[in-house]
Amino acid sequence: MQPAGKNESSDAMIIRALRRASPEGIAGTDLARELGLTRGAIWARMDVLRSAGFEIEASPHYGYRLVSGPANLVGDDIAAQLESSRIIGHNVQVYRETSSTNELADRLARGGAAEGTVIMAERQTAGKGRMGRQWICPGSRSLLFSLILRPVMRPTEVARLTLLAACSVSKALRNLTNARLQIKWPNDVHFEDRKLAGILTEMRADMDQVEYVIVGIGVNILHQPSDFPPELRDTATSLIQIAGTLPPRSTIAARILDQIDRDLTFTRTHGFEQCLDEWKSMSCTLGRWIDLRVGSNVYSGQAERIDESGALWIRGESGKLMQFNGGEVTTQKDMAP
Repeated sequence: MQPAGKNESSDAMIIRALRRASPEGIAGTDLARELGLTRGAIWARMDVLRSAGFEIEASPHYGYRLVSGPANLVGDDIAAQLESSRIIGHNVQVYRETSSTNELADRLARGGAAEGTVIMAERQTAGKGRMGRQWICPGSRSLLFSLILRPVMRPTEVARLTLLAACSVSKALRNLTNARLQIKWPNDVHFEDRKLAGILTEMRADMDQVEYVIVGIGVNILHQPSDFPPELRDTATSLIQIAGTLPPRSTIAARILDQIDRDLTFTRTHGFEQCLDEWKSMSCTLGRWIDLRVGSNVYSGQAERIDESGALWIRGESGKLMQFNGGEVTTQKDMAP
């Protein structure tokens, strides 16, 4: 199946209609009329959808009924479940495997891919985390995706997008699970001091203007403790461990993309202040004594505030305020005795 584009694919339209139909299903004639397709075209696409893993029943009395979606991610299925797609989600592409969704998104952005394009992968062979680390993930247990954005902003403002993405992911997952999630500056979503999700933001820009930004997001969904490397089992968690039962990954992906789309649209219209306030309300960094590693240097102090650029301000033991635009935070609770 083709990814959904600005002119939505027939598969995405059919999936959306099936998902919104009554439990009894929707008649083929009604579906054809609603979507402007012939009954023959719909019949042919149903076979394609079934081959992609959709269980679809066909009855001469009730028409077509969607019994279940595929376990694997399908771009048209995610696009069909979006409620908000003003900026994000006009083009959702899913790959079985790629080296890194950020790298692939960067190549597509250089080639002129539209803002809002979503690149997802079931498995990454060289996924990237912050500070040059590798994002380790077994196949088909996570959500691994990158967004192409083309914001009108200066390079010094791009850190705002990292904070926005962390807020959006946290809110979407809170709404799905009712779990009290928190954000560790600048980009990690935590549950009870265990990492659930991370964001990696990269950009291409000149001195004064951003050309495009790639926002990479990884969320642990179906991991059991044994799926994590031994060194991460005490510091990482997954949504299934937190909530116990979950909707399909495609639905979780759609809810995250919806929230990012709403927050990004609101911020572009009304400014960054509300997003910053939401970030602060979810922070597990502010007010705590931390060590901040920047390169080979470590700075200690109390995390005092986040400014409008997304920078963290720390007050050291001497009382001096220090501003940082990046680094690796370790809180007192994280520190080894």
